[in-house]
Amino acid sequence: MVMAGAPREKHVGVSGPNLWPAADAAVMQRWKPKLKTLEFDPMGIDEDDLLNLALEIFLEIGVHEGLGIETEKIKRFLLGVRDRMLENPFHNWAHVFDVTQTCYALVLLSKGREILTDMQLFGLMIATLCHDLEHPGVNNQFLVKSKSSLATLYNNESILEKHHAFRAFELMLHPGIDLLSAFSKDQYDAFRQLVMSLILATDMARHNEYVVNLKNHAKGEGVQGLDPLFYMEILLKCADISDALKPFDVTKKWTLRITDEFFLQGDMERASGMDVSCMCDRTSQSRVAVQKGMIDYIVRPFCLLLAEVIPAFQEAFGQIALNRSSWDTYDDAVLLEEVGKKDTGLTKARTPLRVVTWNIAAVNNNPFEYWVTHGQTSQSEGYAKLMTDVQMLIDNPETRDFKVGEVVTDDMIQELVVSMTEHGCSGVDKLVDVWRAEYKERYAIGYS
Repeated sequence: MVMAGAPREKHVGVSGPNLWPAADAAVMQRWKPKLKTLEFDPMGIDEDDLLNLALEIFLEIGVHEGLGIETEKIKRFLLGVRDRMLENPFHNWAHVFDVTQTCYALVLLSKGREILTDMQLFGLMIATLCHDLEHPGVNNQFLVKSKSSLATLYNNESILEKHHAFRAFELMLHPGIDLLSAFSKDQYDAFRQLVMSLILATDMARHNEYVVNLKNHAKGEGVQGLDPLFYMEILLKCADISDALKPFDVTKKWTLRITDEFFLQGDMERASGMDVSCMCDRTSQSRVAVQKGMIDYIVRPFCLLLAEVIPAFQEAFGQIALNRSSWDTYDDAVLLEEVGKKDTGLTKARTPLRVVTWNIAAVNNNPFEYWVTHGQTSQSEGYAKLMTDVQMLIDNPETRDFKVGEVVTDDMIQELVVSMTEHGCSGVDKLVDVWRAEYKERYAIGYS
């Protein structure tokens, strides 16, 4: 199965020692004060700087050392999370950081620390970081329709959420991180149950369950009247759908990203002969309409209920109405002209090649990948050396590189054109133009 995202180089596991990036003083000075607000915009900030800002959240919370967890382990864990996020338009490292930062701001705004233990607060932050770990860029329905082995493994229920939770603990227990080594068995069991529950709460198939539960709570109850687990679950859910809570200039960028990802899924559905999901059909769906629908049917109803129960949110959540009103003055043409790819942090440049096997394995639970990444055997060490050698070839191909056109010839492209034409496919002329302009003379390894 081809996924929308691309892998990145790993810093944990087979690829070598951890390398924590230096903090950019100017970036930290500008953005640290906004970590406690709903005005943060991670798009356009360098991924390494987001790592340092994520670390700053843990340092400001200040509970990990009291739980026996060294800051160095937090750094290794953050690197592992960052490096295991695929380069999807929306479900990527920027989104994971955004949800974590938003959840942190919501905890402060609602005075949630008054009802949470240090272990619970730490678990909430870990769950926010891992709630979309190795997200493939498609939703649960796609995995079911495509008969993914991951859907089979989890019996078509909370597929991605269970996968994210599985990968989260796999990463925490990685020998190079060992994040929870100071926990007793009882502490570990309770922490695992907590993080699992929080990640599973983000499954939108369970959304109405939380809406009903919120309706059963008294208005103005505040955090003191809430069960701590339920409080953490609804905070994480809110942070996960919080794009419409942000300033309009920020929410516009997120809208472009999420609709890019939806439309890529629709393209895969169409190419695979599946029914194209309504929100994912770029031929009939409007980006602005998608965002309006998400606000009207999901975000605003949920957040209004949440603000009724926790009045501290009411002023901040007023941004939703402002954004919704602003969308009435937009159409897709205006959005694309005003925002554009260059302002979202996305580029059309090719992703650098990296020797990483978990992109497809992330959605197929590939046991071979597990052996390669986690096996402590001489075989896995040999494989690691092989991957290092291949990566060296990719980084420095020298005379061993070759043009794509030397392998995929004009005759082969012409055969494809004839076949596509016979099957009534559209866009054949464009395909030929793209082949000649962008691929024929490109080098296969160095891609220059």
